[in-house]
Amino acid sequence: MITEVNIMNIADEVLHCENRVLVYFSSAAFPLCKIEDEEIKKFDEKGLIKCVNIISDKSPDLSMLYAVMSAPTIILFENGKEIKRTSNVLKAEEIEEFIK
Repeated sequence: MITEVNIMNIADEVLHCENRVLVYFSSAAFPLCKIEDEEIKKFDEKGLIKCVNIISDKSPDLSMLYAVMSAPTIILFENGKEIKRTSNVLKAEEIEEFIK
């Protein structure tokens, strides 16, 4: 299950996690996010790592904090720190490669 993250729960859901977390920034204003939403759901069903969603429209403060300039953006965190990011639309299989 993909948890929606905001300023109130980012510490518990992402920053204090000892494992890897895939953070997906999306926006209703960007049509490509609808495509990426489906791919993120397919990837999440594999249960490889925790996936969370930050909706930029609802949490612009987090978008600014992480310098997310476009959606969709995927950021991989490990032990609460960003280790990798992409702003490309990725298929579920490509997301699996991205987290390696």
